Amino acid sequence: MFSLLRKNSTFLIGLSITLISLYIFQSKINFAEIYDQFKNINFLFLFFGIIALLTGYILRIFRWSYILSTDSRKISMKSCFSAYMGSIALNNTLPLRAGDIIRLIVFPAVMKISKSQSGGSFLIERMFDIIVLTIMLSIFLSISSKSFGAFINPYIYNIPLILGISIFCWLMFVVIIKIFKSKIKEFTNKIRYMLRLDKLFFAFLLSIAVWTCEAGLFFNILLSLGVDFDFPTAIFITSLITLGTLIPSAPGYFGTFHIIGYSVLINLGESSLIAGSFAIISHTILWTLTTIIGLLAMIFNLELFRGFKINWMK
Repeated sequence: MFSLLRKNSTFLIGLSITLISLYIFQSKINFAEIYDQFKNINFLFLFFGIIALLTGYILRIFRWSYILSTDSRKISMKSCFSAYMGSIALNNTLPLRAGDIIRLIVFPAVMKISKSQSGGSFLIERMFDIIVLTIMLSIFLSISSKSFGAFINPYIYNIPLILGISIFCWLMFVVIIKIFKSKIKEFTNKIRYMLRLDKLFFAFLLSIAVWTCEAGLFFNILLSLGVDFDFPTAIFITSLITLGTLIPSAPGYFGTFHIIGYSVLINLGESSLIAGSFAIISHTILWTLTTIIGLLAMIFNLELFRGFKINWMK
């Protein structure tokens, strides 16, 4: 029994955090009021938000195909579409971010790319996502008086703690680099073409565009609810919510997304009704749209899963 719990500790911790977050979230909102609020939503803004979200995912797929492509072989967006969206749908529905694992191990066989290419492109994507979100958070925290006043003043005494955690994380990163230096060198040699400065710079610009589009979703949801925030504040909200989803949770960020989205708007001075409505609407659109598109992409391209046979049924 203890062995079983230990093997599934990550999933159980995530599930516990999800259940606690959902309990706190539902205790703070009135679902009847939120239902009435939905009747007053401006659906035109929701449509614009969905367009922004879809544009962002098109850019994500283009970014992946660009990172994977070499001078001698171009990887088309068409060949990346099913694998990318399928991995998102699987992340939304399966525990332990299984979609990322399948994208790294199973899908490359069908796409005719190596696991090193898949892993390298994945790491570059994640690195730029975190860098861009952190930069956006820092820049727009100072630009938007609403976000600055709401967050800096209440949490000013936490700055030493945040700095301490950041320093610890960087030290751990350096230690890991030193321990696995030889393996890292071998890996980087296999993906050297991905690490060209021109390729990295363009991938970085694409990452900025990706998260600007995602902020467009949140901005339009706020407008649909009649909230008068500027776009910098929407980017600030996007950065906080997305970085917050790094916290372990059940598939699809249920609970963690809701409580973070709710808390951000409460701290920006919005009512519990608006904050709860925003959290529910934004998560519903994100989860539903990406899951449906991803599942359909896999259903119409079942060949993707031939990688299971190639990897484990030889």
